[in-house]
Amino acid sequence: PRKVIWAASGKPVLAYETVVTGVQKDGTPSRLHVITDAATGKKLYQYQAIENGKGNSQYSGKVTVGSKKVGSSYELTDKARGNHRTYDLKHAESGTGKLFKDANDVWGNGKPSNAQTAAVDAAYGAQLTWDYYKSVHGRKGINGDGKGATSRVHYG
Repeated sequence: PRKVIWAASGKPVLAYETVVTGVQKDGTPSRLHVITDAATGKKLYQYQAIENGKGNSQYSGKVTVGSKKVGSSYELTDKARGNHRTYDLKHAESGTGKLFKDANDVWGNGKPSNAQTAAVDAAYGAQLTWDYYKSVHGRKGINGDGKGATSRVHYG
């Protein structure tokens, strides 16, 4: 734990911030930050640092996907898995594409007519691949360097 001054509730108090890592109920990684009053031991606040969006995949149904809040919207970036990002090539055959963004962190509708649906399938597949390499081979990412892959959908 690290000492912090917690002033979110008005009066500043000496507190400890503890980060608890593990796995959430749905199998995704967890990085839970717990703020505890240093004098009383009472929990003042907690938040989950790993953000997960709700995805509607064409091939896997309802899934969770790593996402990142940026301002008032979300982007399809998985911070828990090396910052894997999913881009829309918009039928181009080269280039980076445009990073998928969304207002409510609910991605796709499970149908191919929705551009986000393919992004969910790509992000979810990359997530499963990362988790496989970590649990079976003890590696963070395909190359073991902690860097996530980049997915691009809607090629050509």
